[in-house]
Amino acid sequence: MTEVKGAALGVGAKAQPEFVQPGHVGKRNKYGGYAHFPGTGPTGKYCYHCNFYWERGQKRRCKKWMEITQATSNIEECPPIQRARAACKYFKEIE
Repeated sequence: MTEVKGAALGVGAKAQPEFVQPGHVGKRNKYGGYAHFPGTGPTGKYCYHCNFYWERGQKRRCKKWMEITQATSNIEECPPIQRARAACKYFKEIE
C-alpha cells in the first residue's frame, strides 16, 4: 500500500491499489484462484484443458495458483475458478 498525504484521502491514509495481480490473495482480486490473467494462454484452450485444473463435483480449482501463492496446502480451500475460462500463460496441456 502507498501512503498518501493530502485532503482527498485524509492525512496519512492508505491508498487502495486499483488492481491486484492474479494469484495474490485479497478481496479486491477479480481473478482470485487463477494463476494468471485468463486469456493470456494459447488460443482456443480453456482451464479444463489444462494439467493444473482440478475438479471434484462442483469444486473447481487451479493447482498452479496453489503452488504460486502457497496460501494453503488444502486444494479445497483455494478460491474457485470457472471451468470454461480462457487459458492463462501457465497453461500446460494434459498428457
